Amino acid sequence: MDRFVNDDLKSLNHYSYINLKTTIMKKFLLGLMVLLTANAFAQSTHTIDFEPTGVGADWTWIMDQNDDNPPMEFIANPVSGGVNTSATVAKFIARQTGAAWALCITTGDGEFTFDNTNSTVKMMVYKTVVSDVGFKVEGADPATEIKVANTLINEWEELTFDFSGVEGQSYNKLVIIPDFTARAQENIVYFDNIQVPDGVDAAPENEPTSAASAPSHLQANVYSLFSDTYTANAPASWTQGWGSGSVEDFDISGNATKKYTALNFQAITLASTIDLSAYTHMHIDTWMPVSGEFGVKFQDFGADDLDEYPNVDDSEFEVKTGSKQTAETWVGHDFAISDFTGLTGTANLGQIQVLLGSIDGTAEGTVYIDNLYFYNGTPTAIGDAKIEKLSIYPNPVTDVLNIQGQDEGTVVEIYGATGNLVKKVQVSAGSVNVAELAQGVYFVSVNGATSKIIKK
Repeated sequence: MDRFVNDDLKSLNHYSYINLKTTIMKKFLLGLMVLLTANAFAQSTHTIDFEPTGVGADWTWIMDQNDDNPPMEFIANPVSGGVNTSATVAKFIARQTGAAWALCITTGDGEFTFDNTNSTVKMMVYKTVVSDVGFKVEGADPATEIKVANTLINEWEELTFDFSGVEGQSYNKLVIIPDFTARAQENIVYFDNIQVPDGVDAAPENEPTSAASAPSHLQANVYSLFSDTYTANAPASWTQGWGSGSVEDFDISGNATKKYTALNFQAITLASTIDLSAYTHMHIDTWMPVSGEFGVKFQDFGADDLDEYPNVDDSEFEVKTGSKQTAETWVGHDFAISDFTGLTGTANLGQIQVLLGSIDGTAEGTVYIDNLYFYNGTPTAIGDAKIEKLSIYPNPVTDVLNIQGQDEGTVVEIYGATGNLVKKVQVSAGSVNVAELAQGVYFVSVNGATSKIIKK
């Protein structure tokens, strides 16, 4: 009897043992599945180390709001040791005359999304002063900026930026503000080893290979802000810190162009205000790698001429094209001053905002611009090509300007580069003596009975 009981117990224990093994194995496999599943969905991070064969040094870094915007430098680690033994680091020169938020921008990391596995960004800094370091992300979702102050000076320190508050949101641009403070002197900041989420590299956008067509409005009727054709009244600034979009110079076969990156809305501040009553239109040429709707906003500073909007006498109004322009082609826009009906005054235009899509943060992209100027006249200007048989030569001219195809009623008007009329004569002999004019750039308008031409 006991033998049978013992055998039954052994059988029972054996059965329980098998069940226990099975249960442990199921739990192990379940745990392994959970681990594998978590790893399958986890987004890895990488380190921007600025090494010649590493990550970040070959990315485009746009400098902004830093006076003359000295370029980013990648140099040997000035103090290798402590938490940073890297060979190469980034050097940022924060100008005393730069904005407190002087910054650098890159889209080299591609598009990424924060989640609970990668919502922390880390960065090493070496600073001579204590001040906030701003780390901002921009892209499809609303921009988010976090500021963390360094606690150490003259040694490397690792800062942590917690982006857990924006998990699930996607971005494609990193903005670093290394010395977020008003400066009494120039500060040099080194930073390195930025731990960020892995991004997905986007296909590179095409760039314009030919320049916009040269305008041919008469200089006397033009107030130019940016154009190789006219004497320019350069803006005081092409961007503002509160705007969305950075700007850089872009050369097309010797023709100066401006390139806005990640543009949504950005303000061009004029060096001096403009009285719009003297002009009928504002012209601007734009080129976009991806089709988008373009627009401009005028901001008039009012009688007090102060650029601290909103003052009581300030007003602003925007006008858009109403449709998306064709991608990868230069498009000329002529905005009629009369369409800016929301302005309470037009005698002190102080800022022009360039807009892409809506200004609610839902659209941004790249826009190249050229030939930004105001003019008085019709949008269809008289071109530089010969009309019928009328022509003038040589160009450049020294003493005598020859006119071919003139008639008895031909009138020649010569304007200086600033639009001032310097000579006007009716010709019948086919030439005009210009030997008395000083060397320089002039615009010559020749008006015949049936022909007309303007030459620079």
